[in-house]
Amino acid sequence: MLDVLIARACPACGGSSGYPCAACVEALEGAMQPSRGAARSVDGLVEYSGVARPLVIEAKQPWGRSMIRWWATGLASICPDEIDVVTWVPASAQGRSERGHDHGRLLARSTARLLGRPTRRLLRRRGGGPQHERSRGERLEFAELRAVGPTRGRRVLLVDDVHTTGSSVQAATAVLLGAGARTVDVRVLAVVPD
Repeated sequence: MLDVLIARACPACGGSSGYPCAACVEALEGAMQPSRGAARSVDGLVEYSGVARPLVIEAKQPWGRSMIRWWATGLASICPDEIDVVTWVPASAQGRSERGHDHGRLLARSTARLLGRPTRRLLRRRGGGPQHERSRGERLEFAELRAVGPTRGRRVLLVDDVHTTGSSVQAATAVLLGAGARTVDVRVLAVVPD
């Protein structure tokens, strides 16, 4: 709520004419071409570069809830229709503590609302710190995800913010399929370019 009450500068250019400003939105919309991640079922809204990078980072901040809702509109536009439930790759305990929320959960809820689908916590992280400082091998080893919700026979949409190595969504997809999900489609805000 606080982010709505305080006028903020555009996170991409620092200008004061909007959050984000019209010029940066126009630049981003010009660059919005779905990007494919390493796995075939992973689609991203944009590449994690240029104007998109600071706008994605802003959404992760404690004050970035309105930015998450803004991104969810774009993400919903590239989601498949054939889904039963929306879930997310859970943040680490350290990440939740630093930000005061799990931005993946907020993104999943906003996206699900736009799609008219339920949001369910289907995954839980058993431990370990944040993923962004680890190598791909370390990410796979330390993901430590487990299924916690009803998945059997469901068509699951898994959302995440940034697709870097693909290890987080790969581990999450494997856990969901292992728990009986019929299909798992992955949509992310941004894909790090090769």
